[in-house]
Amino acid sequence: MPVPGMGWGLVVAAGVNGRDVIVSGTSGLDGTGYQDAFRVDHVTGTSTALPNLLAASADSSTVITDAFRWVDLNTVTSMGLPDSVPRDYASVVMSADGATVAARAPLGQRSWIVDVHKAAGTATATLVPVTGVVQAISRGGRFVLIGTACHTDTDRTDPTVICTGSVRWDRRLQTVSSLGGVGRTTGLGIGDGGEVVLISFDGTTTTVVLNQPGRSEVVLDNAPHGFPVITADARIVLFIQTSSGFTNYAAYDRVAASGVNVGFRPSFPSLGAHSTLSGVLSTDGSTFVSIDAVRSGSGTSSQSSLSVLWTPVTVAPTTARLRPEEILAVHVGGVGGVAADASSVMLSVTVTDPGAEGFATVWPCGQPRPLASNINVVAGQTRANAVLARIGTNGDICVASNVAINVVVDVQGWFEAVSPYHALTPARVVDTRTGAGQTVGAINTAGGLRIPLRANNVVGVDANAAMLNITATNTVADGYVTVWPCGTPSPTASNLNISPGATVANAVLTGLDAADEVCVSSNVATDIIIDVQGWFPARSGYRPTNPVRLVDTRGGETDTVGNQPGEQTLVVPIADVDSGATAAMLNVTVTNPTDSGYATVWPCDQSRPLASNANFRSGETVAVAVLARVSVDTTICVAANTRADIIVDLNGSLTTASTYHPVAPTRIFDTRS
Repeated sequence: MPVPGMGWGLVVAAGVNGRDVIVSGTSGLDGTGYQDAFRVDHVTGTSTALPNLLAASADSSTVITDAFRWVDLNTVTSMGLPDSVPRDYASVVMSADGATVAARAPLGQRSWIVDVHKAAGTATATLVPVTGVVQAISRGGRFVLIGTACHTDTDRTDPTVICTGSVRWDRRLQTVSSLGGVGRTTGLGIGDGGEVVLISFDGTTTTVVLNQPGRSEVVLDNAPHGFPVITADARIVLFIQTSSGFTNYAAYDRVAASGVNVGFRPSFPSLGAHSTLSGVLSTDGSTFVSIDAVRSGSGTSSQSSLSVLWTPVTVAPTTARLRPEEILAVHVGGVGGVAADASSVMLSVTVTDPGAEGFATVWPCGQPRPLASNINVVAGQTRANAVLARIGTNGDICVASNVAINVVVDVQGWFEAVSPYHALTPARVVDTRTGAGQTVGAINTAGGLRIPLRANNVVGVDANAAMLNITATNTVADGYVTVWPCGTPSPTASNLNISPGATVANAVLTGLDAADEVCVSSNVATDIIIDVQGWFPARSGYRPTNPVRLVDTRGGETDTVGNQPGEQTLVVPIADVDSGATAAMLNVTVTNPTDSGYATVWPCDQSRPLASNANFRSGETVAVAVLARVSVDTTICVAANTRADIIVDLNGSLTTASTYHPVAPTRIFDTRS
């Protein structure tokens, strides 16, 4: 991602997952501060110019300006540091969360600690108890690492203060503990629990140890060589190795006791080559972020083009990049085979790494966020759902969640600018929890619930099919939910598989009866929520069917062992029941999986794509809607990455008269990468 207006520069800080990164055109050493600085958002691509800085918090949320003002970049609030802090103390360090600041003194003097009280809009300053240089402050401000014998290592690309004889100050207990000694060098950073990494040399052997308050030191087995920098949660340590113009970065996971190289390039590149000028770990240790320079020019002159690289650190767990309630615009017009003037797009939207129980909503950008949901998740769960969405402003669809998540978007097809499909901003027509849609209380009868869509003014008088998102919640037992056109026999197929304590959603493209009604039933008591995403008129090219089962690998068995081997392709013929289809509206169910994994649906005349439609855990049953392109021989293919049973039901199909253009599933967006 390009960083505008920069010459040679440095990465100053990187937030969780490397999403918010602060980069600077200057080093910030010797009181010069960081000038020409920007905060870059990896997910949205936005870049915000910053004032001249003295320091930034490791999570990139707050900065100290050269006017000695504390600034919260997320809320754009600021306050001046107390007047007791001398303004010639230009060397400043912050805690990872930005709540505590140290104005670092020159050698032979005492530094100041400043506690910022954000809610009150005040800050208080006190002197540290010992003479020395404050190197790091733990998140929350309890522990402070103070170097009592320090020098600047100018051999590095990004010069660093190296200290021996360091001490750790516990501000809660008001104790000072010595860390240094002969042959011991203190790394940078300090963990939330006061953890510090030390390099110990006894004359023959170099050992890397973790020093923790009140505990014996622990040797970090298999630790890389280099200068260590520990993250705030103390799990990941970045080792920086510099030798003969080369800089290597290795991330070490204390839990796994293993390391991985994350960057190795010459510090000063030759013509046309790349170099890693500086790099940091994100505040959660999951992502390594570096300035990548490419030298161009001829003769003795040279220019450098800079961009920020996002290199995942695979030794650490990935956490969510999309913040709660944040609206993310995903560009779909003209991407992944979708025409620039497309009116609607068929997507598979996957939510992963949720921080808590919650839901995600998809809608056309430029419209108000609807009272609707597409995907429901619990903490740590991965879930996918089909979404047939109207494309909004600037060719974008919008995604938001009430909890932190990662989002993956795969495109499956699109409708032309002039299309018979009437895409809507999702509209809620039924919620049995509250009585919305003239229904109150859980349903649990085979007769089902009749939903009059025309009476709710969400479909036209000539509608013959509707795209719905069905959610089941407050379920009392394991069961299933079925959706079908009223006036026809209830099918044996299911659309949702439900269980107690889980909230489950799935898309359903269903036919309607002559009165534009759709029926929903459940074999166990559950609450039902229905959101309408759009509808098809008669003669639209969409042919709804009463759901019919195409394949079931269980073969009538009742065991819990999957009969379809992992990675084996299952070919499902469509022509036997629906000839002339260009795309098939399917409900794909995965059950009896032996391990956690995912399943993919694609046209058999294409290679298996890098995309997924269903995500599941071991032993779980998951159903998902898929509008899949049908191959030339009128088949579709399904495969899971682990042994499982697969069930495929057909709900309808699209023909060439529909102006729908199915494509082989294509990944167009992934916040994790």
